[in-house]
Amino acid sequence: RLEAQEKLDKRLQAQVQHEGEVIYTTCQTLEDEVQTVIENILNLKKKTGSAWSDFCILTRANDSARPFLQKLDELSIPYRFMALSGLYIKPIIIDAMSYLRVIDTPHDSPYLYRIISHQKLGLDSTDIAELTLYSRKKGLSLFDSIKQSPTLSESGKTRGQNILATIAELTELARRKPVSELYVETVKRTGLLGEILLLSEREQIEQNEYLQQFYLRLKKFEQTSDNHFLRSFLEEFEHERDSGESGGLTPAVEIGPDVVQVMTAHGAKGLEFAYVFLVNLVEQRFPSQRRSDAIELPPELLTNVLPGDAQNRHIEEERRLFYVALTRAKKGAYLYSASDYGGTRKRKPSRFLAELEITTMPANTANAFTQEKPVQAPPSNIPGEAGPGSVWQHPTSYLLPPTLSFTQIAAFSTCPLQYKFAHILKIPIFGKHQMSFGKSMHNALQKIAQMILDKQTAPQTSLFNSAPDIKNSIPTQKEILEIYEQSWLDEWYPDSGTRDEYFQSGREFFISYQKELFAHPPSIAFIEKSFSLSVGGVRVKGRIDRIDNLPDGYEIIDYKTGSPKSQEKLNWDDKRQLILYGLAAIECFNPPLNIKKVTYHYLEDNSKISFTPTANDLEKLRDSILEIVRGIQNSTFNADPGFHCRHCDFRDICEFSEI
Repeated sequence: RLEAQEKLDKRLQAQVQHEGEVIYTTCQTLEDEVQTVIENILNLKKKTGSAWSDFCILTRANDSARPFLQKLDELSIPYRFMALSGLYIKPIIIDAMSYLRVIDTPHDSPYLYRIISHQKLGLDSTDIAELTLYSRKKGLSLFDSIKQSPTLSESGKTRGQNILATIAELTELARRKPVSELYVETVKRTGLLGEILLLSEREQIEQNEYLQQFYLRLKKFEQTSDNHFLRSFLEEFEHERDSGESGGLTPAVEIGPDVVQVMTAHGAKGLEFAYVFLVNLVEQRFPSQRRSDAIELPPELLTNVLPGDAQNRHIEEERRLFYVALTRAKKGAYLYSASDYGGTRKRKPSRFLAELEITTMPANTANAFTQEKPVQAPPSNIPGEAGPGSVWQHPTSYLLPPTLSFTQIAAFSTCPLQYKFAHILKIPIFGKHQMSFGKSMHNALQKIAQMILDKQTAPQTSLFNSAPDIKNSIPTQKEILEIYEQSWLDEWYPDSGTRDEYFQSGREFFISYQKELFAHPPSIAFIEKSFSLSVGGVRVKGRIDRIDNLPDGYEIIDYKTGSPKSQEKLNWDDKRQLILYGLAAIECFNPPLNIKKVTYHYLEDNSKISFTPTANDLEKLRDSILEIVRGIQNSTFNADPGFHCRHCDFRDICEFSEI
C-alpha cells in the first residue's frame, strides 16, 4: 500500500492544543433559556475577545429562533438569520411578484391592492378606502378605479397615475425582455430597491440576498425553458406554489458584517463556528415530532432506508442532525433546555442529551463561562446596526472574505462605498448590454483557443511522425464565425438596433482576428488557468485568459472589451491586473513560469499593449494588496467620487455620484 511505502499515517490528528468543551445548561422557562444564552454569549465574548461571528445559535426549526432574535434585537446585538426556506413568502419578493403579476394581468385586483397599500410606495389609507369603495359600487377592477375615481385626494391621484404609468412602461418591456431582465427593471423602476437603502445594514444585506436569490431562480427558469418571457414563468411559478413549494434559500455566512449567526441545524451543514449554542433540546423539539406522510409509500417501494418502523427511522435521522449540529463547534458546544415552553405539561430533556452522558449545569447556580457578574447588553450603537434612516452609518468591523478577487481589490481602491455596495450589501447589479457583449466575446475566444490547442497537442498519425504545420491548427473563418454565433448572449440590449450593431462589430473583429491568427499562429500553453495566490496570509483568486509559449518563456494575454489605451497612458492601476497574473504564474505553477511579457488584447480595434513586470512591480503589488486588506478590515466605506462614477454599477442609487 502507498501509505506503507511512503510511511504515511491516515489517522486524523487534532491541530489545536486546547480541549474543546461541551456544557449542558437547564433552565426553568423559555424566557430564562433565551436570557441565559444571550448572557453567556456576552460573557464569553468578553472573556475570549472573540468576534460576534464566532458565535452561532442553532435551532431545530425556523420558528424556534424567533424568541432569540427578539432578544438580540432588544439588546441591539448585531445578528443575521436566514431560514433555508420561504423565499417566496418574503415581503420584498411578494411585492416584486405582485408587480410582475399586474404587469401580466393589470386587472388582478388583489395584487394591485398589495402594490397600492405598500407602506412607503403606495397610497395613504384614506385613498385606499375610497378606491375599494368606488370599485365595489361601480363593479370595476382597482386598475380601472384608479383611472376613474373622482374621490381620490390630489396626492392620491398623482401617486395612482404614477403607479399606472410605471406598470405601463414595464408591460411594454415584458413584450420583448426575458423575465429576469424584466424583474430587475421592475425592482429598480418601482422604487423597491431604493427603499432597501433606508433600512439598517443588516436588513439591507438580507433583503438584497432575497432579491438576488430570486433573480437566480428566474435565470434557472430561462435555462430550462424555451420561452423566457413573463407569462411562461408565471405559469410554472403557479404550479410550483400549488405544490406547496415556498422557495429555498442559501445562507452565506463567510462574508459581511461581524454578526452573531442564527440558523437551523439543517442550515449549518458544512459550516463551522468557534462557539455553538444549541437550544430547545427537549422532546418534540429536538428530536422533532414525526409528521405522517401525506401519502404513505408501500414498503416494497422503499429502498435504502434505515431498519425498523417509520418512527425509529425518524429518530435516527434526527440523531444524525443532532450530530451535525454538535460538530459545528470548533472550541465549545453549549446545550440548553427548559422545563416550560408554554402549556400545562413539563417538557422532558431530549433523549440525545442522555446519550451524551453529559453533566447538567442549572442556569441559576453557575455561569458556564465566568464567575463574574453577567455582562450587561451593550448600548444601541453597537457596530453592525445602523439606526432608522442612517443610510451611511457603517459598522466598524466586517468579516474579511475568505478569498479576494482582483475585482474586489480594484473596487475598494477605486471607491470603498462601491466595494460595500457590491461585496457587503450585495446590491443586485443591473445588467448592461456591454457586459453581455464582453461575455460573448470572451466565450468565443476561449472556444477558439481551445480548438487551436487541441489541434496543436493532438498526436500525429503521419507515417514519418513529422511535426505538424502550425497553421493547420488555425480554424477557418467559417468555423470562427460559427463559434461566435453559438457564444452570443442576447441579454440586456435596449433594442434590436443596438444588439445588431454590437453583433456586427463582433463579427468584424473575428474576421480580422482569423486573418491575424493565420498570419501569426500562436503556440498556446494554457487557457482559462485558475490560480489561488497567498499574499500575507490572504488568498487572492483569479483566472488568466490565456498563456502562450515564447521561444524563451511565456506570454500572459488578457482580453479587454473596453476602450483601447496607448502604451504611454498605461498607468499603475491599469497594470495591476497583469502584474497579479505574472505573480501567480511564478508562485502558483510548478515549475514557475518564466514570464517574458504580459499583454492586454483590446477587442475593439484588435490592438495590443505589452510590458514585462519587474521585481519591484511584484513587490509593490504585494504591498498594495496588504494595504487594501487592512483598509477593508478598518474602513468606514466612505464614498470616493470622481470620473469613475460614470462607469459605476451603482451610480443611480448613490447620492455621492458625480455624473
